[in-house]
Formats: sequence, C-alpha cells, structure tokens
Amino acid sequence: MVGKSPNPSRRERIVHRAFLRIGQTPLLVTSKFGVSIFLSLDGSRDLPPFAPGPPGRAWAKRLPGPDPPLLLVPLRSIPAMRQPLIVLAAGLVFLAAPVAFPQTTFVDVTDAVGLTSAHAPIPGHPMGPMVGGGTVADFNRDGWPDIYVICGGSQADMLFLNDQAGNFVEVGQSWGLTQPEMCSGAAVGDYDKDGWLDMYVTNFGPPGTSGTLGSHRLYRNVGGHGFQERAALAGLQYAGLSWDGFSPGFGDYDLDGDLDLFVTSYTTSMKNNRLFRNNGDGTFTDVTIAAGIYASDVRGFVPTFADFDGDRYPELILIGDTGTSEYYINNGDGTFTESTHTVDRLDVPNAMGVAICDVNEDMLLDFYVSDTYYTGQPGTGNKLYINQGNHVFTEEAWNYGVQDDGWGWGVIALDFDNDGLIDLGGTNGFPGPYQNYPTKLFHNQGNGTFVEMGAASGLVHNYDGRTMSFLDYDKDGDLDIALFSTSGPFKLFRNDLVNGNSYLRISLDTYGHPALAPDGVQSRVEVTVGGKTQVRYLDTRQSYLGQSEMIMHFGLGVATAADEVRVEWADGFSTVLQNVAANQEITVHAKPPFSQDMLQRGQMADFVVTGAEPGETVLFLYSFEGLGEGPANTSLGSMPIDLLAPVTQFGTAVADAAGRATLTKTISPLAPVRLVYSQAVIQRGTGGVGSVKTNTLTAPILP
Repeated sequence: MVGKSPNPSRRERIVHRAFLRIGQTPLLVTSKFGVSIFLSLDGSRDLPPFAPGPPGRAWAKRLPGPDPPLLLVPLRSIPAMRQPLIVLAAGLVFLAAPVAFPQTTFVDVTDAVGLTSAHAPIPGHPMGPMVGGGTVADFNRDGWPDIYVICGGSQADMLFLNDQAGNFVEVGQSWGLTQPEMCSGAAVGDYDKDGWLDMYVTNFGPPGTSGTLGSHRLYRNVGGHGFQERAALAGLQYAGLSWDGFSPGFGDYDLDGDLDLFVTSYTTSMKNNRLFRNNGDGTFTDVTIAAGIYASDVRGFVPTFADFDGDRYPELILIGDTGTSEYYINNGDGTFTESTHTVDRLDVPNAMGVAICDVNEDMLLDFYVSDTYYTGQPGTGNKLYINQGNHVFTEEAWNYGVQDDGWGWGVIALDFDNDGLIDLGGTNGFPGPYQNYPTKLFHNQGNGTFVEMGAASGLVHNYDGRTMSFLDYDKDGDLDIALFSTSGPFKLFRNDLVNGNSYLRISLDTYGHPALAPDGVQSRVEVTVGGKTQVRYLDTRQSYLGQSEMIMHFGLGVATAADEVRVEWADGFSTVLQNVAANQEITVHAKPPFSQDMLQRGQMADFVVTGAEPGETVLFLYSFEGLGEGPANTSLGSMPIDLLAPVTQFGTAVADAAGRATLTKTISPLAPVRLVYSQAVIQRGTGGVGSVKTNTLTAPILP
C-alpha cells in the first residue's frame, strides 16, 4: 500500500525507492522530486486494479490522488532485467541505475554440517556481554577453511576441521584445547614462518575469577596436527597491566617479512593496547612507546594494519569504544604519527568492529566501522569512512544507507553475489532494546547506495552476534557467512547463489620470498575485467574478536575471465597475470625480484629484476664488504640499501612492458676472485620517498 510521507527526509526528497512483492511481481515504488512515498501493510490505501504488462517488460501505473502523482513500476523478476525502467513523472521514462536482485539464498546449515557449539559466558562477569568470538582459518593447510569457536569458559573452546565433503569434525581436545578458559578474541597468522597458521587468543583467565593477568595464549601450530602453547616463551602472555584483552591482530608494520602483533584492551590507564615486534626467533618485543603509540586511553576492541596512502607501509587503526578510536600514520621507519583528527568523526562512535574495503571503486581503501544506531537520530549507527587521499576520510554511512546495524559488533566487506561490487554486513545485539536484533546484510546497488536484505536473502540471525566472518567452506565459488554469538549458538549460513555470476579466488604464497610476510599479508590485489578494476587488501581480515578467510575473493559478474590480475607485494614489486579464466582458485607465488647468472672472469652475465613498473629505470649496485645497513641515498628518499660501504653502481636497465629489466655485463678478467654482494634499487616518488629495493645476492667471482 502506498501513501505520502508527512515529513520527508533529505534523502527522500531526492529520490526514494523501495520494493514490495505482490504475488510473484516485484513493485518498484518511486516518486517525483519533492515528494516522498512509503509502504504500508495496514491497508490504509488500496492499490487500484491494474493489468500487468507483457512478461519481461517494464510498465507503469499512475495512482489516482493529489498532484504530483505517485507512480508504480512493476518489474518482472527475471535475471536478464538488470536495468529496469523507472517512471519519475507522467510520460517521463528513464533507464535507472542497476536495481539488483541478487538471487542469493542463505541457508542455515549449522547442525547439518556438524557445527554444534555455543558461547556461554560466565554469569556476572563484567566483560560477559562484550565477548563471544571465534575465527576462520585453514589450520591443517588442506585448502579448506576450518573454524575455531570460543565457548566462554563453560567448556573448552572448540576447533572444527573441514572434512572437504561438506561437514566439520571437532578436534579441539586432540589439538590441545583442553581447559575451559574465558577467552575473548583470536588472531591467526604464521608468526614463526614454518608454513603453518598459528593462533593468538586473548584470555581473561580460568572460570571462577574476574580475571587473571598473564592468561593470553599463543598456540603454535605443529605441522597441522595440534597446538603447542608458547605465549610465555614468546613474551606474549600479557599485553598490559590488566587481565583483559579483546581483539588481537597480526600485521607486518615494519615490512621486515614477519608478522608483528597488536593486542587491544578495554581497561584504560593500565598501559594496555600494546604493539609487539616480531624478533624473528619466535619471540616478541613490546615496542609500543618506541613506535610512538600512546593509546592507553583507548577502550580497545580491534586493531588492523592497512596501507591507506600507497607507500606500502601499513597504517594502524585502533577501534575503541566511547569515542576513543585512533588512526596512526606509518612513518616507514618503525614509528607512527597519530592522525585521528584527519578522519571525520572517528572520535565519535562507540566503535566495535572494522572492515577494510574500496567501497566506492576509486582504488583507495576505505573502512567500515560498527557503532550503535538510535532510531530517528541522524548521525548514529555504523560509520563508513571514505578515503579522500592524504589520510583524510569523510564519514558517509548515512549517504550510502549502511548505518542501521542496531548495536553493532562484527562487520565484514564482501561480494556475496559475485556481481563485482563490495557489499557490507554487520552483526549486533546487546541486553535491552537491542536484544536479538537481526544481523544485517547491505547489498551494493552500484549507484552509491545499498539496500538491506539480510532476512530477505535468508540470513535470519536474531541472536546477540559478536564476530561475523566470511568463508567459502564448500568451495563452490560463493561466500558463506559464519556468525559467533555471545549467548547463543554458532551459526553457519551457506550461500546458494543461482545468478550464474563468475568468480575468481586468489591465494598468495610468499614462502619463496623471505622478505615478505607469510600468506601475502599487507599485499594488494587488483583484478581488471572489461576496463573496471577491483581492489582487495590483505590485512588479516579483522571483524571483531576474529577474522575471515585470508583468500582474495572477486566476483566477476558475467565475465568468463579476468583481463588482468595484478598482485602488488609489500616489497613494492608486482606479479601480473593476463587472461585468467574465471570460476577457479589460483595461487600466486612470490619470488625474489632480483636474480643473476653465475659470475666468472671474462664471461657475460645477466642481472635481472622482475616485477618493476614498465619504463622504470633499475640501478644495479655491488659491494665487496658484505651485507648490512649501508649508506642512505637522498635520491632514494633516504632509504638505506643493504650493502656495506663502499657501494658501486655497475649499470642500469629499463623495465620492458612486462616489468623485466635486464642488464648484461661482462665480468672483468681482472676481477678479484672473492665474494661479491649485489642489490638493485628503483627510484620512485617525489624526492625518492617511494623508492624500493630488491633482495640481495651473494655469489663468488670464479676464475
């Protein structure tokens, strides 16, 4: 039923659209500029009789009533109709921006696949309503995502391994998760670079206490068969002077090739919220103050590392409650500069979760933050921070229509219908009016707006959700959703997508290039189809108290192939693939960019750099003195090279269209027969501030 809104909002005065399904015919309800309309199911205004037009064609019906008129445009629900006709005024017909019918149905398969578990917090615990997390990761490296569920202290936490046949098997006890503990959040990453995903878990302590300092856990993965607890040995058993801890997060903030760790804490004035640098030997050092992070007043919930300015060094976002969130610019020298003031209203929200994405397709990373939505109060609810460049962000959630997530917690950014557009989701709930508030799923319309369609798509989840994660557990090419709750059962919703859209899934393998962090963390992937480029950034996929699967998933729409896949590794070099077939999962392997032939007196040798930008000039350097922090060159932005002085430049080469630069040199017949150390550098950016350097090589000069 249709009627006029007595007090149209600003958005309604521009153009208001909504959907109503009568039988099998969806109705698009719209209005002329200056008039707003709304839908009612109470029979306050009857629709006049009308005869539908021919199947598959759009038609319009003018409703009798006051001027300006209200118009109904019914659309046949057929997959081919991607751009319906919309009548804005009598006689005026326009081709609208795509109105998406994703044809996605989420099905609750939790019990059917063997995932029976629930989080039950200890009654009366002060942090009880805020916890209830878990995480998704491929713990046994069989290529299928597994699920870790935190149980709250009522029983030991649970680990479910994917059996590759559509089911999960619980193995927590055999993997070493034997004691009930009041754990809160989890982060996954290969901290010791042995090829297996480890897990750091924040932990309040054993049941029966309000909290015990030093209870955090570092579970080292032993060959995909079990965990060894190593927190004390690694220096990570506590992260401040209080016992609490919420989301931890791995990331390579100094780009030295191993995973560092940030641990958040809610308690202020206790020297909490700590950054730990990975020493590369299985231990960590607290570098919080040395790195310039003064976050003791942050009521920390989630940390995440992502490169927002394109210099490769990831910024740090600390998501905090009660308006205490902070944004830190990475200076590239192991330190950060706080820049919260350049992020519009970051100091306002009761922020809980975060998701990194390029929501407006301008190739700049944005971020989505959960908050509390108060009905009828503009500016409340989730926040969407749009990157304007130079660390300036504008908050635009209400403009995009993604603010109403109740009392929000975990959020995700994903393409759940494989149409090539980033969608957003959020889970929520809190005692009181937000108890059992529905989880939300916002579908990107491709025109700067979103439509909420969680329940309409089958994602019916009315528990008090905390962590929201995405994964493709059945490897059918569409993203499923996992939901962890604070006082209810874990839920897995299978995505049964039937629109025929294509996909491409990309895993990153960096184990052949020690200078890069495991699994390509801090890498950026761009996929181009038909002149349009999508961006994904691997920031370990934080949500709230857990994370999503660390595989880059791209929806390709109706395309049968990606024209180009470009992986920008954290060292500044790239791997580019052309004409990659759709509907598959590929692994892109990183290799050291610099290689050379055998060096022998009087013989020619090729020195080769790959992964450069076409047309770039590569400088080749050598030293006889060894490896170490060498001289800094102002033309390279004061970037130190890794050769000890004196250092000699022995040639240059220009990268070809494939990014390959080759320098051919004849080794002097008089060259000393000894070890020589070499490296290549590329000058980039104004004043060389974006310059990059390759791996080093050590080789003998043969007689």
